[in-house]
Order: sequence, then structure tokens, then C-alpha cells
Amino acid sequence: MPFMKHAIHTPGPVLGLKPGELTHTSLGGLVRAIVADDKFELARYRELSDAVEQHTGPRMAAQTYLIPADMLGQRDMTVSGGTTGALVGAETLSFSNALSKRGILGRLPVQQHKELRNDAAVVRLTGGHSITWLAADGTSQIGDAQGSYGQARMGPKTVAATAICSRQVLLTGGPMAEGYVLNTLAASLAEASDGALIAGTGTAGQPLGLIYTTGVNSRAGTAFALSDAAAMVKVADGYGSSDSLAWVAGIDAAEDLRTRPKVAGGELMLLADGRMLDQPLIVSRAAPAAGLVLMPWSSLHFAQWGALELAADPYTYFTTGRVILRALWRLDFACESPTQVSVATALS
Repeated sequence: MPFMKHAIHTPGPVLGLKPGELTHTSLGGLVRAIVADDKFELARYRELSDAVEQHTGPRMAAQTYLIPADMLGQRDMTVSGGTTGALVGAETLSFSNALSKRGILGRLPVQQHKELRNDAAVVRLTGGHSITWLAADGTSQIGDAQGSYGQARMGPKTVAATAICSRQVLLTGGPMAEGYVLNTLAASLAEASDGALIAGTGTAGQPLGLIYTTGVNSRAGTAFALSDAAAMVKVADGYGSSDSLAWVAGIDAAEDLRTRPKVAGGELMLLADGRMLDQPLIVSRAAPAAGLVLMPWSSLHFAQWGALELAADPYTYFTTGRVILRALWRLDFACESPTQVSVATALS
């Protein structure tokens, strides 16, 4: 399944930090500097944040730090191992990799746009161009009917993820502890983007999800059968690259499809070996549990604005020694052709 090799573009611009600079620069280092009120280190991170701001425009909150893409990549870290205190190498999952691995967007060949500063529009062809076959004798008249166009607009929608952890873990827990905390933040952001992509309401700051987009082919999943699956494939099939077609299912829908025979009384199930009707199926816990979506994912646009913003609050839970971490991410989605999208709800 070649489309599984895709990844979410790392938020924010690359500043070109050198390996030596990256050795002493990390998300965990920024958090520790905030918690310890290390003014020297904070000044260094603020300088990096200001450099990012030159590329992306102003940050959303005064106390946040804009994070360059350089700081979000994979790195090897040295940690104390065993009871001897010896140093061993440990590779930790980066914030960027966590975004890709925990979300469906990191496994689908969607069109990605990053570091946007203004709203964006995706042009849609709503009426076809005129086509004429020319006769060999030169008597044909070429049609000149004008095609019609529409737009799908994208604007920044902000998702925030917070984590509360002890000050001691952040200051003395080492790379593995800080990596776990920060990567769970990344996983939360990834799952939130998945949920918005499939079922965002388009209100209260959320993007508009595929299920609620005007023009998609929608059906109730009650008594879902082979004929329903085939009808959904018919809606989405034959557009763009054939290897971009894939199902996305909620956990209840996937469970149901794994136990539903293609033919009554048969031994072959609708979903087997991660595929249904020859198309791969991805299960998402962020999607509606009983929901199912099929589309050529190469026609979906995924846009990001600015850079990841990180802040730490060591004061709200001062009496218990806990710290709140907050990450902000701005994104939105648009589909080139909703008529190529097929969804089923309340699968049963």
C-alpha cells in the first residue's frame, strides 16, 4: 500500500539550525527553561521564536514560543542506563513523527500546504469543458461552451492540546520522560485533526468535516451489505490516481465489517486483511465509531498556517508542583470534488 508512506509536513519553517545547535535545542529544553525560569535559555529560545515569526507572521499568544521545524525532527539522545550509570544511546520518537504515526493524515496521499499566512481557496470545476471530435473532412464546428468553476475556501482553525504533569518529571525525568509527555501532546493533536477531517461540524472553531460537506454521497449504514460497499466504490472510483482510493472507518464500523459476510452464510467477510473490495481500510479512533468514508484522497487539501506554538504554565498548579503544557496548531481542509466522496453513517 504505497500511500502509507506519506507523512504530515512538519509545522513551521526550517531555520537551518546546525547539528551542534540542535544538540542543545529541543522542545524539552524549552519546557525545562520555562519551568526553571532560566532567563538565559529563555532568551535563546525567544530569539528562535522571533526568527520563526519573521517567516510566519505574529504568534497567537504573547507567552507562546513559535517552534521551527528543525526542533521537531527525529534525534538520538543520551540517557543513563541500568544501575551502573553508563550512558547509552536512545532514539526517541519526534514530535513530527508522532503527528504522522498517530493520525490518518500521515498515511494518506493528501495535498499538503504549509506556512500559509492568509486564507486559501481551492478551485473546483463545477461544470465540464466543451469537448468536440473533429471529422476528417474538416466540417466539424468546435464547441465553445464555457466550463463553470467554484471555490472551497480554507482558513486557519486552531486546535489546542494541553497536558498536565509534575515539575519533577520535566526537570529530572530525562529525555524519555519529556519525550513521552511531548509526544502524547502530538498524538492528541493528530487525533483531533482526524476527528475534524471526518466529522468536524464547521462551527465553534472546528473545520467542516467530510460527513457534513454539501454534495458528498451519503447513506445510512443500517443493514450495510456488499451492495452498499460496491455502490460507495462506484461513487469514488475512477478519479485521479488509483492508489489514492482508501476507506477510513471508526472502530465499531471496522468491527462490524470484519464479522459481516460478503454473502449471507458465506465464510468471506467484507473486511479481511485490512482491505474491503480490494481497497485498503484504515481504522481511526477519532472518526465516528460507526462511520465509514471512501474517497480518492489525492483530491483532499490539508493546509497549515504559521508554526506550532508551545507554552508552559508553572503557576496555575503551583501548590501541587504541576505544570500545564499547551500546544496550538492551525489547520483546515478542503475537498476538490465532494461528489467523489462517499460516506456511510450509523453502520450496523
